[in-house]
Amino acid sequence: METVLEKKIYDTLPELLLHSEPYHFQKSGIPGVYEYYFMTEDVLEYEVRFAQKDVFNYLVNFGLIHDDLEEYALTNKGRVYKIVCTVVRAVEDFLKDHPEVKSLSFSGEFKDGEEGEGLSVRSKLFCRCAERILNESWEVVCRKNKVEIRKRKA
Repeated sequence: METVLEKKIYDTLPELLLHSEPYHFQKSGIPGVYEYYFMTEDVLEYEVRFAQKDVFNYLVNFGLIHDDLEEYALTNKGRVYKIVCTVVRAVEDFLKDHPEVKSLSFSGEFKDGEEGEGLSVRSKLFCRCAERILNESWEVVCRKNKVEIRKRKA
């Protein structure tokens, strides 16, 4: 259950996300490898990966390239909006390059003590940002801790 403070923060997210300038990202140069890379101001390297579930559907995963680092401790520096905005921009770029894709799925990890029935903070941010950035040909569905981006039927 969201607290009043969380509710106020999430109500302002669209503005914060829309005005966040994404980090510059690079695509993998390897054919058939759907990965994007970006680096924050404090030289933390992130990766956005698209894993094919089947012919038209993909999973989206993002995180620090170095698994030995505590990601939530490191991203809790006010850059989360810029990071999530960058991930959604990578999704947008991937969808532009792969018009055959019908859906993408994302599930954000819970922080310690956050686990429950709803969306994790990361999933909420991703959902809100995707809803604001992606064009109307995509539907964003957020439930439990899963965000699905589905191509609307013509």
